[in-house]
Amino acid sequence: MDIELIDEENNHVKYGIIYTKDDIQDCIEQEASDIQSDVKVDGFRPGNVPIDYIVRMYGEKLRIQAMNKKVTSDINKIIEDNKYELASQPVYKFRQRSEVGDSNFYIELELFLMPELPQLNYSHIQLNEFKVSEEAFQEILDRNILMFQIMTADFNDLTDEVTAENDRVTFSVEVSIDNEISSALSGQMQAILGQEQAPAEIEAQLLGRKQGEEFVYNHTYPTDAKDVFSPNLLGKSVSYKISIEKVQRPVIHELDEERIKKIGFRDHDHLFNAIEGNTKDTLDKISYAKLREDFVTYLQEAFKDVVIPEFVIDQEAHLIAVAEAEAYTQTDVMAEIAAGTMKVDVTEKHRATAQRSLRIGLFIRRYAKDNSITVSDNETKLQLEKHLPELARLNQAKPNQKEQNYREMLVKSKMLVLETKVFDSIFASIKRNETILPKDEFFDKVRLAV
Repeated sequence: MDIELIDEENNHVKYGIIYTKDDIQDCIEQEASDIQSDVKVDGFRPGNVPIDYIVRMYGEKLRIQAMNKKVTSDINKIIEDNKYELASQPVYKFRQRSEVGDSNFYIELELFLMPELPQLNYSHIQLNEFKVSEEAFQEILDRNILMFQIMTADFNDLTDEVTAENDRVTFSVEVSIDNEISSALSGQMQAILGQEQAPAEIEAQLLGRKQGEEFVYNHTYPTDAKDVFSPNLLGKSVSYKISIEKVQRPVIHELDEERIKKIGFRDHDHLFNAIEGNTKDTLDKISYAKLREDFVTYLQEAFKDVVIPEFVIDQEAHLIAVAEAEAYTQTDVMAEIAAGTMKVDVTEKHRATAQRSLRIGLFIRRYAKDNSITVSDNETKLQLEKHLPELARLNQAKPNQKEQNYREMLVKSKMLVLETKVFDSIFASIKRNETILPKDEFFDKVRLAV
């Protein structure tokens, strides 16, 4: 093995790692030795399957697994030996050395080191914290109670009357974006009107209609539209072909003991305390999100001159584009990419979002270090549990990199916990101007772009 420093400039370090055929063979045999005790083959006693037999049996899968483990170990040693403080995860690419004249393996490794960051004067930062008035809170609470009443209501079919708020409408919709039908956004849907169970622009079209009506609604979304249920609609001309299949009107009852138990609560107090607590928590989260967004906007301006290498931006932008594509297509995009059946386009908007996200990450790491904020293993594991479905999809897309996938998800989970602790610390220490608002003004103020 040979390691060469190719370039080092502006906190961007680039290495080349060369592995000879002998290096690769040693890795494969070591990996075969590591799994030997678990390999079971007819004709051999457990744990005694010959190494060369295991190598032949697993072939390419064993080679990839062995090299991934070896490369990860060597990268960690480079980082430790040079005492590098990383600003993002290492990025490396396997290349057949035959591309440059021989048959050895070659790794291109790029590292983004923590740059010098501007110091912030927290005593000069003032943020607006918005809360709802008592009247607004009661109005929202009453609406949430009504939702539970509707959950236990009896519904009568309507054939001749027009739809009104709280009616349950079953409808089919065909969505065309720039004259091209989107199968991912089309299909049969059901919504209780007035409960935000359908996109606002669709719900508005469903009010005052009758069962059996068919109509087309055309809408062009601004590029900065708020509350769009899919970012792929921004700046696009969208056509909704809607057919109302069934309309049902609820017969709302008081929430007596029988109905309260029907929806999983012990008694009246248990239900109403839960609704009140959840309503308060939801409003606090909305207010907190606005506080965070305003601080991040301030942070972006303060960090605008911090240089982030292109390879880091490209990697982050690709992950953002993949997540967006998965939300839009409702398919496992990583698996599609791995299978070679899909390619995700990374736009300038994705790159701008990536820059923003990466600057936030730099700030969080620096603030945590300066203020001795740490994350325990238990906190990380609890967060990781929320991402197990994502990890499963990643393992399906990259089955030969399960250890690396797990480490990446572990790093992501730790960063999410750290981010929450850092922002909690900041908001507890800087000046916040609390403003009480009526319901509509509150939601208009704090509603964030998707």
